[in-house]
Order: sequence, then C-alpha cells, then structure tokens
Amino acid sequence: MKVLAAGIRISHCTPKHVLGLCLLNAAVFPPTDKDGGARLPPWKLPGHIMSNCKSLRQRLELNHVMVATKPGRVVGSVEVHTPAYLRAQAPTLTEEQASLLQPYLCSMAVREDMRGCGIGRALVEAVVAEAEAAAPPGQLMLLQVEANNTAAVALYEACGFSTISHPWCQLAVMRKRLREPDEGLADGLAGAGAGAGAAPVKPQGLDGDLGSSAAGPDGDTEECGT
Repeated sequence: MKVLAAGIRISHCTPKHVLGLCLLNAAVFPPTDKDGGARLPPWKLPGHIMSNCKSLRQRLELNHVMVATKPGRVVGSVEVHTPAYLRAQAPTLTEEQASLLQPYLCSMAVREDMRGCGIGRALVEAVVAEAEAAAPPGQLMLLQVEANNTAAVALYEACGFSTISHPWCQLAVMRKRLREPDEGLADGLAGAGAGAGAAPVKPQGLDGDLGSSAAGPDGDTEECGT
C-alpha cells in the first residue's frame, strides 16, 4: 500500500471497494444506452451500477485492479485486463492466437475534484508493478487513449509508455515492455519483426462495463481537491 498526500492510499481493489469503484466510473464515464448514444435515464442507473458490481467482482479473480481511497470513499481506480481474462472473453482463439494476448490497461479514472494530487500516476505505476511481477519474458502492456488528450498521453509517457500508432490516428495506441525477452525469444521477435509494418490491432472482446479505456486520467495540472 502506498500513501500519498492528503491521506490518499493506493491499494488493491477488494470486494469492499467494488461499489465505490463502480459509482466512480459511472460519474467519470456516464453510461449510455446499448447503441452508445443517449445517456441512461436516472431510473436505469441503479440497475446498471449493480450489474457492473457483479461483473467487477468476477474480474477481480483474474485482473489487476487498483484503487485510490480517501477515508470513506474511492477517488481513483485503474484496471489491467490480463491475458487469462482476455482469453476467457474470446474462447474461439487458437492457442497460437491466445499466446499473443498482452495485458491491457483500461478504465483509469480519478474524481475530478481530486485531480492534481498525483493519483493517476500512482495508480498506473502500482498496477504496472503488479503486472510486471507476473509477466513472462517479452510481455508488453497496451493501452488506448484519445490522441488529443495530451495530459493523459503525457502521464502515460512519464510512466514509460510509448505511442506506436500513427500520429493522425484519433486513438493513440501505447505500449510498455513489462519484462525483457530472453535471448532466444528476442532473436525470434527480431526475425518476425523484420519488414513488418502492420498497424496495431485494437484488442477485441474487452468488457467495457467500466467505461472507455484509459480515459479520465489525472494529468497533475490542477490543484489537489480536499
């Protein structure tokens, strides 16, 4: 557990944090109807949030989920979908395809009045460290963020991510190596990468219940709330 200024703690998400995390995400990523258009009417929100709580409790078994808490409330969160989780969402993948799945950082959120306290960076660093501890040689972490969200891009760059998508893409695809490949794997990757110019592919089968990936970050450009 890491303690920041103003009594903010960074820790693993546990079942006791689930409701607070889902309420936070509903505020940062206002839920919309199934077509992704109009926002859900207020009378549908409780059912939506309870559904998300159920889904998150299940994902805690496979994913890395960190929260920032201030006494009595969740003020920030981030989730990394593990290859095991992604594989479970896409059971028709072949073994070869499944072996290419990489951890995917998403649903990074910080309460608007708590931005500027370093919460976003602390969350990203904590969840990356947890993923690194479990990463096999050569594993990468991926994320997507709106390219015009310069504060978010700068935050992820400060945490060691680099952009691999084309500059004119509306969504910036970023990656960070979690662990260097061993010598044999490195040679294989170098050979496979020679002349390969394919554009990054958006991960499929992701559970979007908790909002758009890598949105709502703490860019540390505002005064910390109280």
